[in-house]
Amino acid sequence: MSGQSGLLKKLLNAVSSSKLALVLVLFVMICAVIGVFIPQQGKINNYDIQNWQNTHPSITAILKPVGLFSAFHSWPFIIVLIALAVNITTGAVLKFKKEGAFAAIKGPDALKMTGFLVLHIALLTFFIGGFMTSTLKLNADIVITEGETFVDHPSSYSRFAKGPLRPKTQKDFILLLKSVQVDYEKDKYAAGVTSSLEVYEKNKKIADAVIKANQPFSYKDMTFTINGAGFSPRVAIYENESNAFLFESYVTLRTLISEKGNTYDNQLLLPFLKNQTFVTLYPDHKADFGKVVKTSEVPNNPILIIEQKDENGNVLLKEHLPLGEKVVVDDVTFVFKELKQWASFKVIADPGYPVICAALVLGLLALAIKYIPKSLKGAKKSTAP
Repeated sequence: MSGQSGLLKKLLNAVSSSKLALVLVLFVMICAVIGVFIPQQGKINNYDIQNWQNTHPSITAILKPVGLFSAFHSWPFIIVLIALAVNITTGAVLKFKKEGAFAAIKGPDALKMTGFLVLHIALLTFFIGGFMTSTLKLNADIVITEGETFVDHPSSYSRFAKGPLRPKTQKDFILLLKSVQVDYEKDKYAAGVTSSLEVYEKNKKIADAVIKANQPFSYKDMTFTINGAGFSPRVAIYENESNAFLFESYVTLRTLISEKGNTYDNQLLLPFLKNQTFVTLYPDHKADFGKVVKTSEVPNNPILIIEQKDENGNVLLKEHLPLGEKVVVDDVTFVFKELKQWASFKVIADPGYPVICAALVLGLLALAIKYIPKSLKGAKKSTAP
């Protein structure tokens, strides 16, 4: 019996050892370094992550199987988090017992032991919140063009990271983006974006939603916050000889903001195009001595600039395509059919966040219990005659 007691004591000492805690903290730091220097899901576009993985196959072969492209949602990190919680909690329990357990709270060191107890309850609460965040959090971005829908699925997000215990989808949940309204200041600067949406469950409309800055929309545990807006021209491409349609879709243009004005462009990654093809939009334009010049960010008179470049970035061809017209580019014809706007939303669901906040409050309470009486006592002594 004494042998079993001794073995248990050794096990508890090993579990609560400071050396083990140091190793676990070191692994957490390694995850933090990976999170900074390795592209992380939810922070980088899925397409860019895939490109990085393709160009770094050796590192990808090590990190991808253990989920370290989403380091703080990976099982190694979660297991280490649990181990660190067990380590600190076991050490705290052993010390609390050694100091006299709950009887010590009534003794001369009552405030010290109460502060110690509350602090470690705060730490345990923090680890519980961290576990919930790592396993259940959703951190993602979505982009929707006016008139189109968003269906909750990993492939529907432009950026996507979630905990391994979070359900893959919110079943039967659909967002329809009705309109995007951008308020412009002096026709040049976007002063605010308002998006109007319809929310459906099981193909039945359940709500209307308006999302703008500081006015998010919540659905179950997910919060949708407006993240940006831009333009989506509808482009059709057909072959000149056969007149067969090769492509027709809204092209989501990137919005690059600078002091000289916004730039709206993107590359068309289509297999039938012989050269690198880029599309740039001028929302409003005029002809100035034969040169097309952008005059405003407001889409009053839009025009597309179609450019083809070689591998070195040299421009091989440049054509202007006004709304409703067509232009021949090599052996295909581009048609600018329509111009709509897109809106992007940050999607967050984090059930561990309120638990972590509660842990921080408990931690502040523990510090107050431990240090405020000491400071008051010291102040009394300094003022004594």
